[in-house]
Amino acid sequence: MISAFIMPNHPKVLEIISKASLYLKKWIGSPSFTGYQTKNPNITKKQAAAIYAALQEENIAYNMPTASYEKIGQRVHMPQVVMEQKCGTCLGLSVLFASFLEAVGLNPLLFFIDGHAFAGVWLESETFAECVDDDISALTKRTARGIDTIYLVECTDLVAGQSIDFDHAGKHADEHLLNPSEFNFTIDISRCRGSGIRPIPQRIVENGVFKAVDYGKHEESDIPSAPKEINLNLHGNSSVAQEVTRKVIWERKLLDLSLRNSLLNFRPTASSLQFMTADLGQLEDEISRNEDFRIMPAPTDFTLKLTDSKIFEIENEKYLISTIAESEFKNRSLRTFMSQDELDKTLKKLHRQAKISLKENGANTLYMALGFLRWFETDKSERPRYAPLMLIPVDIIRKIQERSYLIHIRDDEIQMNITMLEMLRQDYGINISGLNPLPLDDIDIDLPLVFNTVDRELCQRSGGI
Repeated sequence: MISAFIMPNHPKVLEIISKASLYLKKWIGSPSFTGYQTKNPNITKKQAAAIYAALQEENIAYNMPTASYEKIGQRVHMPQVVMEQKCGTCLGLSVLFASFLEAVGLNPLLFFIDGHAFAGVWLESETFAECVDDDISALTKRTARGIDTIYLVECTDLVAGQSIDFDHAGKHADEHLLNPSEFNFTIDISRCRGSGIRPIPQRIVENGVFKAVDYGKHEESDIPSAPKEINLNLHGNSSVAQEVTRKVIWERKLLDLSLRNSLLNFRPTASSLQFMTADLGQLEDEISRNEDFRIMPAPTDFTLKLTDSKIFEIENEKYLISTIAESEFKNRSLRTFMSQDELDKTLKKLHRQAKISLKENGANTLYMALGFLRWFETDKSERPRYAPLMLIPVDIIRKIQERSYLIHIRDDEIQMNITMLEMLRQDYGINISGLNPLPLDDIDIDLPLVFNTVDRELCQRSGGI
Protein backbone atom coordinates (compact mmCIF):
# COMPACT_ATOMS: atom_id res chain seq x y z
CA MET A 1 0.00 0.00 0.00
CA ILE A 2 3.04 2.32 0.18
CA SER A 3 2.53 2.93 -3.56
CA ALA A 4 -0.70 4.78 -2.70
CA PHE A 5 1.43 7.48 -1.02
CA ILE A 6 3.34 8.14 -4.25
CA MET A 7 1.50 11.09 -5.82
CA PRO A 8 2.80 12.06 -9.26
CA ASN A 9 0.01 14.55 -10.01
CA HIS A 10 0.15 16.68 -6.89
CA PRO A 11 0.81 20.40 -7.67
CA LYS A 12 3.82 20.44 -5.33
CA VAL A 13 5.40 17.67 -7.38
CA LEU A 14 4.66 19.31 -10.70
CA GLU A 15 6.26 22.58 -9.59
CA ILE A 16 9.72 20.98 -9.41
CA ILE A 17 9.49 19.37 -12.85
CA SER A 18 10.10 22.71 -14.57
CA LYS A 19 13.27 23.20 -12.51
CA ALA A 20 14.45 19.71 -13.39
CA SER A 21 13.88 20.40 -17.09
CA LEU A 22 16.58 23.09 -16.98
CA TYR A 23 19.15 20.48 -16.00
CA LEU A 24 17.87 18.18 -18.70
CA LYS A 25 18.25 20.92 -21.33
CA LYS A 26 21.81 21.57 -20.16
CA TRP A 27 22.80 17.90 -20.36
CA ILE A 28 21.04 16.64 -23.52
CA GLY A 29 19.95 19.86 -25.27
CA SER A 30 16.23 19.30 -24.71
CA PRO A 31 14.13 20.15 -21.65
CA SER A 32 11.49 17.55 -22.48
CA PHE A 33 10.92 14.52 -20.27
CA THR A 34 10.20 11.79 -22.81
CA GLY A 35 9.93 8.79 -20.49
CA TYR A 36 10.99 5.67 -22.37
CA GLN A 37 10.19 6.96 -25.85
CA THR A 38 13.86 7.25 -26.88
CA LYS A 39 14.55 3.64 -25.76
CA ASN A 40 17.93 4.91 -24.57
CA PRO A 41 18.89 3.97 -20.96
CA ASN A 42 21.28 6.93 -20.81
CA ILE A 43 18.45 9.38 -21.55
CA THR A 44 16.31 7.66 -18.90
CA LYS A 45 19.14 7.93 -16.36
CA LYS A 46 19.62 11.63 -17.13
CA GLN A 47 15.91 12.28 -16.58
CA ALA A 48 16.13 10.68 -13.13
CA ALA A 49 19.36 12.62 -12.44
CA ALA A 50 17.69 15.92 -13.39
CA ILE A 51 14.98 15.27 -10.79
CA TYR A 52 17.65 14.41 -8.22
CA ALA A 53 19.48 17.69 -8.95
CA ALA A 54 16.28 19.75 -8.74
CA LEU A 55 15.47 18.22 -5.35
CA GLN A 56 18.98 19.03 -4.12
CA GLU A 57 18.17 22.70 -4.74
CA GLU A 58 15.29 22.45 -2.28
CA ASN A 59 17.70 22.01 0.66
CA ILE A 60 15.62 19.32 2.33
CA ALA A 61 17.01 18.17 5.68
CA TYR A 62 17.16 14.58 6.84
CA ASN A 63 15.45 13.71 10.08
CA MET A 64 14.79 10.54 12.05
CA PRO A 65 11.24 9.12 12.14
CA THR A 66 8.93 11.24 14.28
CA ALA A 67 7.47 9.89 17.49
CA SER A 68 4.50 7.61 16.96
CA TYR A 69 2.71 4.81 18.75
CA GLU A 70 2.77 2.22 15.99
CA LYS A 71 4.35 -1.06 17.07
CA ILE A 72 5.12 -2.10 13.48
CA GLY A 73 6.28 0.19 10.66
CA GLN A 74 6.58 3.96 10.75
CA ARG A 75 4.56 7.03 9.88
CA VAL A 76 4.65 7.98 6.19
CA HIS A 77 4.85 11.66 5.27
CA MET A 78 3.15 12.77 2.06
CA PRO A 79 5.44 14.13 -0.68
CA GLN A 80 4.02 17.65 -0.34
CA VAL A 81 4.59 17.56 3.45
CA VAL A 82 8.27 16.76 2.90
CA MET A 83 8.48 19.65 0.42
CA GLU A 84 6.70 22.12 2.72
CA GLN A 85 8.52 21.20 5.93
CA LYS A 86 11.86 20.74 4.15
CA CYS A 87 12.68 17.57 6.04
CA GLY A 88 12.06 13.90 5.62
CA THR A 89 13.04 10.37 6.61
CA CYS A 90 14.66 7.88 4.26
CA LEU A 91 11.18 6.53 3.49
CA GLY A 92 9.67 9.97 2.99
CA LEU A 93 12.51 11.03 0.67
CA SER A 94 12.20 7.80 -1.31
CA VAL A 95 8.44 8.26 -1.71
CA LEU A 96 9.06 11.86 -2.78
CA PHE A 97 11.66 10.88 -5.38
CA ALA A 98 9.44 8.07 -6.70
CA SER A 99 6.58 10.56 -7.11
CA PHE A 100 8.74 12.67 -9.41
CA LEU A 101 9.88 9.65 -11.41
CA GLU A 102 6.29 8.56 -12.02
CA ALA A 103 5.31 12.14 -12.86
CA VAL A 104 7.69 12.19 -15.83
CA GLY A 105 6.64 8.79 -17.13
CA LEU A 106 9.29 6.55 -15.54
CA ASN A 107 8.69 3.36 -13.57
CA PRO A 108 9.93 3.85 -10.00
CA LEU A 109 10.89 1.21 -7.45
CA LEU A 110 11.11 1.24 -3.66
CA PHE A 111 13.56 -0.99 -1.79
CA PHE A 112 13.41 -2.01 1.85
CA ILE A 113 16.31 -3.41 3.85
CA ASP A 114 16.60 -3.75 7.61
CA GLY A 115 15.97 -0.29 9.06
CA HIS A 116 16.26 1.60 5.77
CA ALA A 117 14.48 2.43 2.49
CA PHE A 118 15.75 3.80 -0.81
CA ALA A 119 14.50 4.19 -4.37
CA GLY A 120 15.32 3.15 -7.91
CA VAL A 121 14.11 3.42 -11.47
CA TRP A 122 13.71 1.09 -14.44
CA LEU A 123 15.99 2.29 -17.25
CA GLU A 124 13.85 0.37 -19.73
CA SER A 125 10.08 0.17 -19.99
CA GLU A 126 9.70 -2.95 -17.86
CA THR A 127 8.22 -4.12 -14.57
CA PHE A 128 8.64 -7.06 -12.25
CA ALA A 129 6.17 -9.91 -12.47
CA GLU A 130 4.71 -9.09 -9.06
CA CYS A 131 4.03 -5.97 -7.00
CA VAL A 132 6.41 -7.22 -4.31
CA ASP A 133 9.57 -9.21 -5.04
CA ASP A 134 11.81 -10.55 -2.27
CA ASP A 135 14.36 -12.19 -4.57
CA ILE A 136 17.55 -10.13 -4.29
CA SER A 137 19.11 -11.97 -7.25
CA ALA A 138 16.36 -10.62 -9.52
CA LEU A 139 17.56 -7.16 -8.51
CA THR A 140 21.33 -7.66 -8.61
CA LYS A 141 21.13 -9.24 -12.06
CA ARG A 142 19.35 -6.19 -13.44
CA THR A 143 21.72 -3.70 -11.79
CA ALA A 144 24.88 -5.50 -12.92
CA ARG A 145 27.22 -3.70 -15.31
CA GLY A 146 26.42 -4.69 -18.87
CA ILE A 147 22.75 -5.34 -18.02
CA ASP A 148 21.82 -1.93 -16.56
CA THR A 149 18.04 -2.21 -16.64
CA ILE A 150 17.59 -0.86 -13.08
CA TYR A 151 19.36 2.07 -11.43
CA LEU A 152 19.35 2.42 -7.64
CA VAL A 153 19.35 5.79 -5.85
CA GLU A 154 20.17 6.54 -2.20
CA CYS A 155 17.71 9.36 -1.58
CA THR A 156 19.28 10.56 1.69
CA ASP A 157 22.25 11.74 -0.41
CA LEU A 158 20.19 14.61 -1.86
CA VAL A 159 19.58 16.33 1.49
CA ALA A 160 21.07 19.68 2.53
CA GLY A 161 24.63 19.75 3.82
CA GLN A 162 25.85 17.15 1.34
CA SER A 163 27.16 17.58 -2.19
CA ILE A 164 26.75 14.05 -3.47
CA ASP A 165 26.11 13.70 -7.18
CA PHE A 166 23.73 11.23 -8.80
CA ASP A 167 26.41 8.66 -9.70
CA HIS A 168 27.68 8.48 -6.12
CA ALA A 169 24.10 8.20 -4.85
CA GLY A 170 23.80 5.17 -7.13
CA LYS A 171 26.99 3.61 -5.74
CA HIS A 172 25.83 4.13 -2.16
CA ALA A 173 22.53 2.42 -2.99
CA ASP A 174 24.35 -0.51 -4.61
CA GLU A 175 26.26 -1.07 -1.38
CA HIS A 176 22.99 -1.85 0.40
CA LEU A 177 22.76 -5.07 -1.62
CA LEU A 178 26.14 -6.42 -0.51
CA ASN A 179 24.55 -8.16 2.46
CA PRO A 180 21.66 -10.31 1.17
CA SER A 181 20.52 -11.19 4.70
CA GLU A 182 19.49 -7.56 5.28
CA PHE A 183 17.39 -7.32 2.10
CA ASN A 184 13.63 -7.46 2.64
CA PHE A 185 11.81 -6.75 -0.63
CA THR A 186 11.29 -4.57 -3.69
CA ILE A 187 8.04 -2.77 -4.52
CA ASP A 188 7.36 -2.11 -8.20
CA ILE A 189 5.11 0.96 -8.41
CA SER A 190 4.06 0.41 -12.02
CA ARG A 191 2.94 -3.14 -11.21
CA CYS A 192 1.01 -1.82 -8.21
CA ARG A 193 -0.80 0.60 -10.51
CA GLY A 194 -1.60 -2.31 -12.79
CA SER A 195 -3.21 -4.07 -9.83
CA GLY A 196 -5.45 -1.07 -9.20
CA ILE A 197 -3.56 0.67 -6.36
CA ARG A 198 -3.92 4.38 -7.16
CA PRO A 199 -2.61 7.48 -5.35
CA ILE A 200 -4.81 8.29 -2.35
CA PRO A 201 -6.98 11.44 -2.55
CA GLN A 202 -5.21 14.45 -1.06
CA ARG A 203 -6.26 17.81 0.33
CA ILE A 204 -4.81 20.93 -1.24
CA VAL A 205 -5.35 24.55 -0.22
CA GLU A 206 -6.92 27.03 -2.64
CA ASN A 207 -7.52 30.58 -1.36
CA GLY A 208 -7.38 29.36 2.22
CA VAL A 209 -9.91 26.60 1.60
CA PHE A 210 -9.10 22.89 1.63
CA LYS A 211 -10.09 21.01 -1.50
CA ALA A 212 -10.11 17.22 -1.80
CA VAL A 213 -8.49 15.98 -5.00
CA ASP A 214 -9.02 12.40 -6.16
CA TYR A 215 -6.52 11.70 -8.93
CA GLY A 216 -8.57 8.73 -10.08
CA LYS A 217 -11.32 11.06 -11.38
CA HIS A 218 -11.40 13.56 -14.23
CA GLU A 219 -11.81 17.25 -13.72
CA GLU A 220 -14.40 19.03 -15.84
CA SER A 221 -11.66 20.62 -17.94
CA ASP A 222 -10.33 17.15 -18.80
CA ILE A 223 -13.60 16.06 -20.40
CA PRO A 224 -13.62 16.58 -24.18
CA SER A 225 -16.33 18.80 -25.65
CA ALA A 226 -17.46 16.28 -28.25
CA PRO A 227 -17.79 12.48 -28.07
CA LYS A 228 -15.95 10.12 -30.38
CA GLU A 229 -17.71 9.28 -33.61
CA ILE A 230 -19.12 5.80 -34.12
CA ASN A 231 -16.96 3.69 -36.41
CA LEU A 232 -19.41 3.03 -39.23
CA ASN A 233 -16.89 0.72 -40.92
CA LEU A 234 -17.87 -1.90 -38.34
CA HIS A 235 -21.45 -1.73 -39.60
CA GLY A 236 -20.57 -2.54 -43.16
CA ASN A 237 -20.15 -5.92 -44.78
CA SER A 238 -17.94 -5.77 -47.80
CA SER A 239 -17.16 -9.51 -47.90
CA VAL A 240 -18.76 -11.68 -50.53
CA ALA A 241 -20.89 -14.62 -49.42
CA GLN A 242 -19.41 -18.03 -50.22
CA GLU A 243 -20.82 -19.87 -53.21
CA VAL A 244 -22.33 -23.19 -52.13
CA THR A 245 -20.70 -25.73 -54.47
CA ARG A 246 -20.57 -29.51 -54.28
CA LYS A 247 -17.16 -29.24 -52.64
CA VAL A 248 -18.55 -26.98 -49.93
CA ILE A 249 -21.44 -29.40 -49.30
CA TRP A 250 -19.00 -32.34 -48.99
CA GLU A 251 -16.84 -30.36 -46.60
CA ARG A 252 -19.86 -29.53 -44.44
CA LYS A 253 -20.86 -33.21 -44.24
CA LEU A 254 -17.38 -34.10 -42.96
CA LEU A 255 -17.65 -31.71 -40.01
CA ASP A 256 -18.26 -33.20 -36.57
CA LEU A 257 -21.19 -31.25 -35.12
CA SER A 258 -21.42 -33.25 -31.91
CA LEU A 259 -20.49 -32.01 -28.44
CA ARG A 260 -17.38 -34.20 -28.63
CA ASN A 261 -15.84 -31.57 -30.88
CA SER A 262 -13.90 -28.99 -28.86
CA LEU A 263 -14.57 -26.43 -31.61
CA LEU A 264 -18.20 -26.48 -30.46
CA ASN A 265 -17.87 -27.51 -26.83
CA PHE A 266 -14.55 -26.24 -25.54
CA ARG A 267 -13.66 -27.64 -22.12
CA PRO A 268 -10.54 -26.41 -20.37
CA THR A 269 -8.03 -29.17 -19.69
CA ALA A 270 -4.44 -29.47 -18.55
CA SER A 271 -3.50 -28.72 -22.17
CA SER A 272 -5.09 -25.26 -22.30
CA LEU A 273 -4.71 -21.92 -20.59
CA GLN A 274 -6.67 -18.67 -20.50
CA PHE A 275 -5.10 -15.24 -20.92
CA MET A 276 -6.03 -11.93 -19.34
CA THR A 277 -6.76 -9.53 -22.21
CA ALA A 278 -8.08 -6.01 -22.64
CA ASP A 279 -8.30 -5.54 -26.43
CA LEU A 280 -8.38 -8.66 -28.63
CA GLY A 281 -8.10 -6.59 -31.81
CA GLN A 282 -4.89 -4.97 -30.62
CA LEU A 283 -3.52 -8.34 -29.49
CA GLU A 284 -4.23 -9.86 -32.91
CA ASP A 285 -2.58 -6.92 -34.66
CA GLU A 286 0.61 -7.17 -32.58
CA ILE A 287 0.84 -10.95 -32.96
CA SER A 288 0.33 -10.58 -36.72
CA ARG A 289 3.34 -8.24 -36.74
CA ASN A 290 5.41 -11.20 -35.47
CA GLU A 291 5.66 -9.70 -32.00
CA ASP A 292 6.51 -12.28 -29.32
CA PHE A 293 4.68 -12.21 -26.00
CA ARG A 294 6.01 -13.67 -22.76
CA ILE A 295 3.53 -15.94 -20.94
CA MET A 296 3.28 -15.13 -17.24
CA PRO A 297 1.38 -16.51 -14.23
CA ALA A 298 -1.37 -14.67 -12.39
CA PRO A 299 -0.20 -12.01 -9.93
CA THR A 300 0.22 -13.49 -6.46
CA ASP A 301 -2.13 -10.85 -5.04
CA PHE A 302 -4.91 -11.77 -7.49
CA THR A 303 -7.77 -14.16 -6.73
CA LEU A 304 -10.66 -15.15 -8.98
CA LYS A 305 -12.87 -18.21 -8.71
CA LEU A 306 -13.50 -20.70 -11.47
CA THR A 307 -17.02 -21.36 -12.72
CA ASP A 308 -18.41 -24.89 -13.00
CA SER A 309 -17.15 -25.01 -16.59
CA LYS A 310 -13.65 -24.06 -15.39
CA ILE A 311 -13.86 -20.85 -17.42
CA PHE A 312 -12.92 -17.62 -15.67
CA GLU A 313 -15.99 -15.39 -15.84
CA ILE A 314 -14.45 -11.93 -15.60
CA GLU A 315 -17.42 -9.59 -15.99
CA ASN A 316 -17.47 -8.73 -12.28
CA GLU A 317 -13.72 -8.13 -12.32
CA LYS A 318 -13.53 -6.64 -15.80
CA TYR A 319 -11.90 -3.38 -14.73
CA LEU A 320 -9.18 -5.13 -12.72
CA ILE A 321 -8.49 -7.65 -15.49
CA SER A 322 -8.27 -4.89 -18.10
CA THR A 323 -5.95 -2.83 -15.93
CA ILE A 324 -3.56 -5.73 -15.40
CA ALA A 325 -3.73 -6.77 -19.07
CA GLU A 326 -3.06 -3.25 -20.39
CA SER A 327 -0.11 -2.82 -18.04
CA GLU A 328 1.47 -6.13 -19.08
CA PHE A 329 0.68 -5.66 -22.79
CA LYS A 330 3.01 -2.65 -22.90
CA ASN A 331 5.82 -4.96 -21.76
CA ARG A 332 4.92 -7.62 -24.33
CA SER A 333 3.57 -9.98 -21.68
CA LEU A 334 0.34 -11.95 -21.33
CA ARG A 335 -0.93 -12.88 -17.89
CA THR A 336 -2.75 -16.16 -17.28
CA PHE A 337 -5.02 -17.16 -14.39
CA MET A 338 -2.61 -19.88 -13.22
CA SER A 339 -0.02 -19.98 -10.47
CA GLN A 340 3.64 -20.29 -11.44
CA ASP A 341 3.74 -24.05 -10.77
CA GLU A 342 0.52 -24.74 -12.66
CA LEU A 343 1.66 -22.61 -15.59
CA ASP A 344 5.04 -24.36 -15.82
CA LYS A 345 3.37 -27.79 -15.98
CA THR A 346 0.86 -26.67 -18.62
CA LEU A 347 3.43 -24.95 -20.82
CA LYS A 348 5.80 -27.92 -20.68
CA LYS A 349 2.97 -30.20 -21.73
CA LEU A 350 1.80 -27.91 -24.55
CA HIS A 351 5.35 -27.40 -25.78
CA ARG A 352 6.04 -31.15 -25.81
CA GLN A 353 2.74 -32.10 -27.47
CA ALA A 354 3.16 -29.49 -30.21
CA LYS A 355 6.67 -30.71 -31.02
CA ILE A 356 5.56 -34.37 -31.16
CA SER A 357 2.58 -33.56 -33.42
CA LEU A 358 4.71 -31.51 -35.79
CA LYS A 359 7.39 -34.21 -35.95
CA GLU A 360 5.11 -37.23 -36.37
CA ASN A 361 2.19 -35.78 -38.34
CA GLY A 362 3.67 -32.62 -39.86
CA ALA A 363 0.67 -30.68 -38.55
CA ASN A 364 0.42 -27.86 -36.05
CA THR A 365 -2.07 -28.51 -33.25
CA LEU A 366 -1.45 -25.37 -31.20
CA TYR A 367 -3.83 -22.44 -31.60
CA MET A 368 -4.71 -19.26 -29.76
CA ALA A 369 -8.47 -18.73 -29.72
CA LEU A 370 -9.67 -15.12 -29.83
CA GLY A 371 -13.25 -14.74 -28.66
CA PHE A 372 -15.79 -17.41 -27.69
CA LEU A 373 -19.45 -17.91 -28.50
CA ARG A 374 -21.37 -18.77 -25.32
CA TRP A 375 -24.35 -20.90 -26.32
CA PHE A 376 -26.94 -23.30 -24.92
CA GLU A 377 -28.35 -26.44 -26.53
CA THR A 378 -31.96 -25.41 -25.79
CA ASP A 379 -33.77 -22.45 -24.28
CA LYS A 380 -34.12 -24.39 -21.03
CA SER A 381 -30.49 -25.54 -20.81
CA GLU A 382 -28.59 -24.19 -17.83
CA ARG A 383 -25.13 -25.38 -18.75
CA PRO A 384 -23.33 -23.04 -21.17
CA ARG A 385 -21.19 -24.31 -24.02
CA TYR A 386 -18.26 -22.41 -25.44
CA ALA A 387 -17.15 -22.33 -29.08
CA PRO A 388 -13.99 -20.43 -30.14
CA LEU A 389 -14.48 -17.83 -32.87
CA MET A 390 -11.04 -17.11 -34.35
CA LEU A 391 -8.06 -19.47 -34.31
CA ILE A 392 -4.48 -18.21 -34.65
CA PRO A 393 -1.81 -20.87 -35.30
CA VAL A 394 1.02 -20.26 -32.82
CA ASP A 395 4.25 -21.72 -31.49
CA ILE A 396 5.45 -21.80 -27.91
CA ILE A 397 9.13 -20.92 -27.71
CA ARG A 398 11.03 -22.01 -24.63
CA LYS A 399 13.71 -19.65 -23.28
CA ILE A 400 15.82 -21.92 -21.09
CA GLN A 401 18.17 -19.24 -19.75
CA GLU A 402 15.30 -16.93 -18.81
CA ARG A 403 13.14 -19.82 -17.57
CA SER A 404 10.23 -18.47 -19.54
CA TYR A 405 8.04 -19.21 -22.56
CA LEU A 406 7.11 -16.97 -25.49
CA ILE A 407 4.11 -17.23 -27.79
CA HIS A 408 4.78 -16.58 -31.49
CA ILE A 409 2.52 -16.70 -34.56
CA ARG A 410 3.19 -19.42 -37.13
CA ASP A 411 3.41 -18.73 -40.83
CA ASP A 412 -0.09 -20.10 -41.43
CA GLU A 413 -3.44 -18.45 -42.05
CA ILE A 414 -5.68 -17.25 -39.25
CA GLN A 415 -8.88 -19.29 -39.38
CA MET A 416 -12.54 -18.74 -38.64
CA ASN A 417 -14.27 -21.55 -36.77
CA ILE A 418 -16.29 -22.87 -39.71
CA THR A 419 -17.57 -25.77 -37.59
CA MET A 420 -19.34 -23.28 -35.35
CA LEU A 421 -20.79 -21.44 -38.37
CA GLU A 422 -22.15 -24.71 -39.77
CA MET A 423 -23.66 -25.67 -36.40
CA LEU A 424 -25.45 -22.31 -36.28
CA ARG A 425 -26.75 -22.81 -39.82
CA GLN A 426 -28.03 -26.37 -39.33
CA ASP A 427 -29.30 -26.27 -35.74
CA TYR A 428 -30.50 -22.68 -35.43
CA GLY A 429 -31.10 -21.55 -39.00
CA ILE A 430 -28.58 -18.71 -38.58
CA ASN A 431 -26.56 -18.17 -41.75
CA ILE A 432 -23.66 -15.77 -41.08
CA SER A 433 -22.27 -14.42 -44.33
CA GLY A 434 -19.45 -12.00 -44.94
CA LEU A 435 -16.72 -14.07 -43.29
CA ASN A 436 -15.38 -15.90 -46.33
CA PRO A 437 -12.94 -14.47 -47.09
CA LEU A 438 -12.30 -12.85 -43.70
CA PRO A 439 -12.39 -9.01 -43.72
CA LEU A 440 -8.96 -7.36 -43.55
CA ASP A 441 -7.61 -4.16 -42.02
CA ASP A 442 -4.27 -2.41 -42.55
CA ILE A 443 -2.38 -5.14 -40.69
CA ASP A 444 -4.24 -8.45 -41.07
CA ILE A 445 -7.68 -9.68 -40.02
CA ASP A 446 -10.19 -6.98 -39.02
CA LEU A 447 -11.13 -8.69 -35.77
CA PRO A 448 -13.64 -6.06 -34.54
CA LEU A 449 -15.53 -6.36 -37.84
CA VAL A 450 -15.55 -10.17 -37.53
CA PHE A 451 -17.04 -9.95 -34.04
CA ASN A 452 -19.59 -7.35 -35.14
CA THR A 453 -20.63 -9.50 -38.10
CA VAL A 454 -21.33 -12.42 -35.76
CA ASP A 455 -23.06 -10.17 -33.20
CA ARG A 456 -25.27 -8.60 -35.84
CA GLU A 457 -26.67 -11.98 -36.90
CA LEU A 458 -27.18 -13.21 -33.33
CA CYS A 459 -28.61 -10.07 -31.72
CA GLN A 460 -32.13 -10.77 -33.03
CA ARG A 461 -32.28 -14.17 -31.40
CA SER A 462 -33.30 -14.58 -27.75
CA GLY A 463 -32.22 -17.59 -25.69
CA GLY A 464 -30.18 -20.54 -26.87
CA ILE A 465 -27.26 -18.42 -28.11
